[in-house]
Amino acid sequence: LGLFGVGVSWVFISLHRFGGMPAPIAALATLGFCALLAAYPALAGWLQAHIKLSEPLRAALVIPAAWTLAEWLRGWLLTGFPWLDAGYAAIDTPLAGLAPLGGVYAMSLATVSCAGLVWCVAFGRSRWVAAAALAALLAGGAALRSIGWTTPSGAPLSAALLQGNVPQDLKFSPLR
Repeated sequence: LGLFGVGVSWVFISLHRFGGMPAPIAALATLGFCALLAAYPALAGWLQAHIKLSEPLRAALVIPAAWTLAEWLRGWLLTGFPWLDAGYAAIDTPLAGLAPLGGVYAMSLATVSCAGLVWCVAFGRSRWVAAAALAALLAGGAALRSIGWTTPSGAPLSAALLQGNVPQDLKFSPLR
């Protein structure tokens, strides 16, 4: 709930300031929206708790898979809300090499797996296997970053973008 409360606080601004909704109702609507979004990580927690494996396997594989599944579901169900995925945090890391292969969800899986592997190393749960897996995951991602996945075809395309400087609070005001 905290992740989404901070991450989508702009919804309150949109509803209240630009939508004209009274502040208490906008706050309640935003809280309800955040609670709905928080149900997805809660689902991941419930799912991983019902899969009985050793702690290292749960930390490195089950929890990351459940978390990534929940992110994917959140991005597709009920028109989707594919923001605040864990993989976005890894865009400037060696794990970014996974993006061309599996997008943000591959990066989310790898990011949460890295967190689980760091936990294993820190708390002595299959420490050396976890350290080797962490090194392999980071090295593999770094190696994938060096691959040129696309090649240019034809001459460069020229494009321009024009955005009117219309304040949002005036955007939908009737003409006078």
